[in-house]
Amino acid sequence: MLYSKINEKEIDNIFPADRIESITVLKSKAATNKYGDLGKYGVIEIKTKNTKADPIIKEVELFDTTKQNSSLKEVTVVGFPNQNKNEPAFEKVEIGPMFPGGLPAWRKYLEKNLNALVPTDSGASAGAYTVQVKFLVDKNGDVSSIKALTHHGFGMEEEVIRVIAKGPQWIPAKQNGHIVNAFKIQPVTFVIVEDETDDTVVTRSNHRNFPKISLAALQKATAYDLIKPESESEISTFTFTIDNADGHIDEFVNKGSSLMPQTKQLIVNAKAGRIFTIDEIWIIKDGVRKKFPAKVYQVIN
Repeated sequence: MLYSKINEKEIDNIFPADRIESITVLKSKAATNKYGDLGKYGVIEIKTKNTKADPIIKEVELFDTTKQNSSLKEVTVVGFPNQNKNEPAFEKVEIGPMFPGGLPAWRKYLEKNLNALVPTDSGASAGAYTVQVKFLVDKNGDVSSIKALTHHGFGMEEEVIRVIAKGPQWIPAKQNGHIVNAFKIQPVTFVIVEDETDDTVVTRSNHRNFPKISLAALQKATAYDLIKPESESEISTFTFTIDNADGHIDEFVNKGSSLMPQTKQLIVNAKAGRIFTIDEIWIIKDGVRKKFPAKVYQVIN
């Protein structure tokens, strides 16, 4: 749909020749100066003629045909008509793009389509990995220009891009009561929990399998209650991460065995149905600092 590998010679197959007005190749500083980190491997800008057709935006891997078995790992190819200035693509809007059916439907879609075993099959260690993917949702609800903002590796970013690319149309954004083109940053968290009884690592993708904690219990809980470290150990640091109804992820790195004010505020703001993770847990026992398995909870009333 919108994410593929391509050889330079195949550009004509994506952008019809009669629609191309100009092609510009940006490399090195020219690319990064204009696109930042997104252009670190180079960018090809393809400007199409001013037509009524929708913009063509495609993420590709461009092979360097001058060197055998060599490729630029990431190239963004962007085709766009001379758009009216009154129809920009918004970064921030009053009502952002939404998955049809809202957050519950999005979670069901992930449960059905996301391969949560991708990171474990690729050798990722225990922990919670939040992938963030940015994409454009146009006024028709079509998704394009899918781009990973994180780089955890182990196939996680590619898997999230795949499920977004194959998914349905989204509900477009609104600004001042009008439907507009807007970008969406969608987080997806992979959680790998290490079984404390042996060295087996399992991935839990279905939030219904997560341990549940009531709002009342969460408000009273200490870091020790939530992490449950080994006896006679001290908590050094951990990262507290919680999702929101709009899909936004909040996180804070807590230092020490006590909950810091920022962590407490995230807990105060927690709502029933939310998922929170405690990962990057480091404890100290007998003077030795070591990593502790991640914890995942679902908040209930």
